[in-house]
Amino acid sequence: SPTPPPTAPLAEVTLPAQRLHVPLVFANPPPLTAEPLAAGGRYLAVVIDASQAAREPLGGTATSRLNAVRDILPRVLNTLEPDVQVTLLALYGPPATCTENVHLLGDFVSPSALPWDSALATIRPDGAVPLAEGLLQAADRFPTGARRPILLISAGGAICGEDPCQVARVLERVEADASIHVVDLGASEANKATMRCIAQASGGAYYTVRTREELTTALHDALAHALGGQIRVEVVGAQARPLFPAVVVGKAAQVIRTFDAWTDADLAPGEYTISVGTPIPFVFPNVEVRPHERTRLHLQLGELRVLLTDPNGVPLSAQVTVSRPDLGPFFSRVGSRVDVPLPSGRYTATIRVGTAIEPVAYARDIVIVPGSATERPMTLPVGRLVINLTRAGLPATAFVDVAPVETPDLISMAGWAEGSIEAVLPRGAYRVRVGRYAGDKVYYELDEVTVVPGERITLHLDLGEGTVRVVSTATDGTPLTGTVQVVVGGTEHVVAEGNVDVPISVPAGEYDIRVETEAGDVLWAWGISVRAGEEREVVMERPQARLWARALDPGDRILPAWGTLLTDEGATVREGRLPARWIVPPGEYTLEVSSYDALESVTESAPFSLDAGDAYTVVVPVEVARLMIAPANADRVGVAIFSAEDTETVLAEGEGGMPSLRLLPGTYTIRVWDTSHPQREVWLEDIVLTSGEAREIRVHFE
Repeated sequence: SPTPPPTAPLAEVTLPAQRLHVPLVFANPPPLTAEPLAAGGRYLAVVIDASQAAREPLGGTATSRLNAVRDILPRVLNTLEPDVQVTLLALYGPPATCTENVHLLGDFVSPSALPWDSALATIRPDGAVPLAEGLLQAADRFPTGARRPILLISAGGAICGEDPCQVARVLERVEADASIHVVDLGASEANKATMRCIAQASGGAYYTVRTREELTTALHDALAHALGGQIRVEVVGAQARPLFPAVVVGKAAQVIRTFDAWTDADLAPGEYTISVGTPIPFVFPNVEVRPHERTRLHLQLGELRVLLTDPNGVPLSAQVTVSRPDLGPFFSRVGSRVDVPLPSGRYTATIRVGTAIEPVAYARDIVIVPGSATERPMTLPVGRLVINLTRAGLPATAFVDVAPVETPDLISMAGWAEGSIEAVLPRGAYRVRVGRYAGDKVYYELDEVTVVPGERITLHLDLGEGTVRVVSTATDGTPLTGTVQVVVGGTEHVVAEGNVDVPISVPAGEYDIRVETEAGDVLWAWGISVRAGEEREVVMERPQARLWARALDPGDRILPAWGTLLTDEGATVREGRLPARWIVPPGEYTLEVSSYDALESVTESAPFSLDAGDAYTVVVPVEVARLMIAPANADRVGVAIFSAEDTETVLAEGEGGMPSLRLLPGTYTIRVWDTSHPQREVWLEDIVLTSGEAREIRVHFE
């Protein structure tokens, strides 16, 4: 197998699911061998499609397609060397006699000996053509063991009988050296694909012709390839299993031919660039094709087989991306079993389930040996979340999105559900939102839905209507009158309006309530959940202040954390996950922020005052660093954090394919172990983390 150089130019291709940069690997020198083609003379079969379409003009000329062939074909064939013998067949006749519409006009003789005038004059364009039968009969006329080049001149008429593309593929595989070169005089768009397939499947050339001059050029070029040399690319994987990637032949920046590996492709003598479309494309420059010889290019690869299951052993489809340190990511495919042919080297496979943005697993340090298969069975730490939606007892349609509670901006799954929807998700806590059903942008929100690997969680949500009523007496006993607006939670979208103490009908969901009193005050209630068939009473706090609370890391990014709002006496007024919005009475407060790092650190804001009617934002900056462990030769690792002075007391722990922990700035000792083989471990001493730093440490187990 050729060894790729350390650096290579990049070509960009589009693959399913994502765009990747694919390196072109130049093989030097190419492993080429040459052998003589079949001896015993040279032969050529010419098959003419003389269907009804042969009467139509060629391009914009007044000459019919058949008359152009009658005029030009004899002159071109008479330029062949005397040792070439030609047989001539024509395809025409009524569709009812499809397989009988093959007519032999002349057996193998020198072109100069063919009775051209009488033979071509007998053709009567009509009906449909049995291309498959014509190709089979043409191949059968060759002597045993001879090379079998066939020149097919297609008028573009209707095709009857079997699929000619499949027949061309069988002829190439079964009949020694059978190839078909197609000159297309004007096939329909549907038939053009068939004509290209006939040529590509058999290692022949394909030409589209619009004028007499183009017909002459195409015939000369097709004969040069058909009677020249051949190229054969043989690609094998594990246990010499044949692989069939696409092969592209180029010359002087022009694509000459595209065919599959293990196909004998006819080429005119000369030098070509051969590209083999394996996952890492191989390019062989300056490949010489000699007359009457077959040039063989043998490429041996290894194979990576990734087998994916859930914790219950059930095959699980996921996206597998393969990369190599010197090349980056170059291959991506979705499936529960992914087979990738690769040259020798060390590779990494990254696994994503269909509904998760972040990788759920890594397979690192995969060694590929040519001729061998490397299998990596992987159990993915995922569970299943099923959401059933009903409305008035019938299946409901709604838009569902699921996101991790810690990173709600990273949507793990989003899509329309017609009655139910299922998501495969990594371990963790998720926020589920259901909205935009019945044309309304209304959210039914559930927080802290926990997904456990190997388990199936089913949620039954009734999206019918409920009512909300603002009580006419506030919390301080003051009578309350005025207008009410029901707003989708966290937005400015007004769902319904009404008055205080009057039930307001709304779809089930989570809302914010805005009350404008007759005295001109504006009061809010946030996070009011309304269930189907329920009347929800809302008592407005009065007097009130509005508070927005969040924690920021050193890069001024909002950090998931836990917030506790304390009075100056230390009493807890509100607590919950940050960022958050709270309605609170006026007073003196301090915001305590915790759970933003693995060490459960706590940071307090400066004291602040809230007056009635205030809308106040409190921001607490926290000192934190991010540590990522990237194992070089383990799929999943555990991490334990110790202080630099005490390696007995564990400060924090983590586990994953590439675990990430947020820590206070400081100096640490870190233990990393392979969860599959706990005896494999590495100790990292004096690891210094600074505030705002995102540090990745690559770990290699002995």
